[in-house]
Amino acid sequence: MSLPGFMQKPIDDVRYRKGIKKALKLFLTKEEYGDEALKTEIIKDIKRCRKQYRTKPEEYFLFGFRNCSPEERAEFLPDVIKDNVLSKVVGFDVFSRELKDKFNFYKLAGGYFLRETMLVNCKGDDNLEEFKQFASKHHDLFIKSNVLSKGRGTGLYHVKNDHEAEGVYAMLGKIGGEWIVEEKIEQAHEMAQWNESSVNTVRLPAILNNGQWTVIGAFFRTGRKGSVVDNAGAGGIFACVDADSGALSSDGVDEAGVYYERHPDSGLKYKGWQIPRWEELLTLAKKIHCTMPHHKYVGWDFALTDKGWALVEGNWGQFVSQYNDHVGLKKRFFELMGVEE
Repeated sequence: MSLPGFMQKPIDDVRYRKGIKKALKLFLTKEEYGDEALKTEIIKDIKRCRKQYRTKPEEYFLFGFRNCSPEERAEFLPDVIKDNVLSKVVGFDVFSRELKDKFNFYKLAGGYFLRETMLVNCKGDDNLEEFKQFASKHHDLFIKSNVLSKGRGTGLYHVKNDHEAEGVYAMLGKIGGEWIVEEKIEQAHEMAQWNESSVNTVRLPAILNNGQWTVIGAFFRTGRKGSVVDNAGAGGIFACVDADSGALSSDGVDEAGVYYERHPDSGLKYKGWQIPRWEELLTLAKKIHCTMPHHKYVGWDFALTDKGWALVEGNWGQFVSQYNDHVGLKKRFFELMGVEE
C-alpha cells in the first residue's frame, strides 16, 4: 500500500514562527541564544528540515538534528508523518471517535480500567447530582478534559462533602467543555517510589497488522515532586524501555532535552531498572488491542496497581523514545504498518 504525498502549511505561517522562537529559547544555551549569527543559521536549518523531513522546531532539537547527517535525519519519524499515515490508514474520524474522545474510549475498553469513571458536561446542573454521588463514593477524584492532551486541564481533587462537590462542579462549568472524572488510581509501591504525587506510567506504542502485534519505542514516565501528572510536556521525565525484557535501557530525559541518570527528586537510577510484571503487561496490552483490530496503531498507557495493570488511555502519541536514544523509527514504523514511504 502506498500513500499520496504529505501536505504541509506554508513555511512562514505565524504559528510556525512562534514555534521556532519558543524552541530556540528552550534548547539553546544563554551564550548560544545571544549569538545572532548562530541563531540565524539554526533557523535556516530548522526550516530546511521542516521542508525535507517534516519536523517541527522542537523535534529538530529533541531528535538531535544539530549533530546529525542528512542520512541520519531521514531515519526519524516526526509527528506530522505519523499522523498523516494513521489518518489515511485508520481514519482521523475513527481516532476522534474512539481514542481522542476519552470517555467513549472508556466505554469501549472500560473493563480494563480497574476504576470507575464518569463524564461531566457542565451544561447547567444536568449531571450535578450524579457528580455528587460519585464524589461521595470516592472522594479522591482525578479530573481531566475529555479531549485535551499532555496533562492540560488536569487536577486531583479531594472532595469531602456535597458542598465541595458543588464547588468543583461549578469551577468545571466556568471553564467549559466536557470532563472525565475518575476514581483516583492507587499505584503500586514499585511505581510510587519514583514520585508519589503522580501516577507513573508505561507507554506501549504498538502496531497490530495482519495478526502480528509489535511494541515499538516503549517508554516509562515519571512525574516530578508535587506534580499530579507524569507527562513529559508537563515537566515529567521519560526513559526508554527494552521491549523484550522490560528493563529501562536509557537514562531519563525531559522535553527540554535535559538528561537524568537518577530521578532528581527520588534519586532512583533509571537505566537498568526493571519494570515489574512486564510479561503480564504485554499480554494484557495485546489482548486489548486485539479487541480493536481496526486500530493498526495505538499508544497504550498503563499504570501498575496492587490489582494489576490498569489501562489509563489509548492514543496516537508521539514516538518520544526518539527524543531520548536518538534512534529513528520511521523505517520500522512504515514496515510494521505495511505502507510505503
